[in-house]
Amino acid sequence: MYLIFNSKQEALNRSDQAGADKGLWFHAQNDPKGTRYLWSHISDYNSDKVALIINDNVDYLTEEEQTLTINELPENWGFIQI
Repeated sequence: MYLIFNSKQEALNRSDQAGADKGLWFHAQNDPKGTRYLWSHISDYNSDKVALIINDNVDYLTEEEQTLTINELPENWGFIQI
């Protein structure tokens, strides 16, 4: 599942907040070497948009966010496959 944001900063802020809500080590122990972000992300090289990759921890999404998730990235999403 993916949740698309208009900018990388918006996506990172959301993943950071979810990490704090879950109590990831960065937040719980104030340890800069600990895990900070709950979800990883993928950038669209055709725009400034960024999608969070929601493979788990769905319960940290709001109800509104859950309705906005998509199962596949849009066809015009520009990313490099390796």
